[in-house]
Amino acid sequence: MLLTLLPFLLAGCTSAPPRLQNGDLVFVALPPQGNPQDNPQDNPQAKGSLTNPTQDPGSNTETLQTLDDAIAAATGKQGAPRITHVAILQVQADSLWIIDATPRHGVSRRSLAAFLTENRLADGTDPTYIIKRVTGAVKHKEGPINKKEPVKCKNGIDIQAAVERAMACCGRSYDLYYQPGDQALYCSELVQACYLDAAGNPVFPSHPMNWLAADGSLPPYWEQLFTQAGMEVPQGLPGTNPQRMSEAECLQDVPGAILSLNP
Repeated sequence: MLLTLLPFLLAGCTSAPPRLQNGDLVFVALPPQGNPQDNPQDNPQAKGSLTNPTQDPGSNTETLQTLDDAIAAATGKQGAPRITHVAILQVQADSLWIIDATPRHGVSRRSLAAFLTENRLADGTDPTYIIKRVTGAVKHKEGPINKKEPVKCKNGIDIQAAVERAMACCGRSYDLYYQPGDQALYCSELVQACYLDAAGNPVFPSHPMNWLAADGSLPPYWEQLFTQAGMEVPQGLPGTNPQRMSEAECLQDVPGAILSLNP
């Protein structure tokens, strides 16, 4: 049974709850590094194993580092929530759906309930869900990455069209090796491909990708992933990540919105 808007929005508050909107973005954040809850089984929804990144996470209990751990190590900020995933919210009547890209499902659409269940942490708690809304568009000027950098402008974004683009991507493979320009998509790459301004430019620009931890080392997940594939680590290639995407100027927080399996 699908979950509806009302149980998720707000608990213990007398003011009217904010209404989630079609095309809102859901960012999944793990506890800051050093939190006692940290462990290699943080987020079962997005991770694969070191020996087989597409493997069902539940089938390997000896994973030394997960995909989420590796993403957080390369893109996270000290003392801040580690944003490791982004998904697109689809609102149909009073039902909520998620469209996202994960190693387990590829690009898929599934109920919000399934999404929340898959994201439960090993200790049974939920990660932090940060809801953000695209409020404007950007145009581009000459810059170092693909000669495009974002600037605020008044170009409108058709959010419904963005969600429809995401739906059209369902069935594509997850981009395990984060290569720009192929048909496979990782989570923030899906969002970038779908949210376009009136001129057809991505609202979320590409930046040089970083795969190294703060100390300059390559996290074990990335090392084994690219070694097994016989590929060089794509350090510096243009791409996106959910941590940086969450900081985009065209996004605003939807305060008070809570996603939970419990009313």
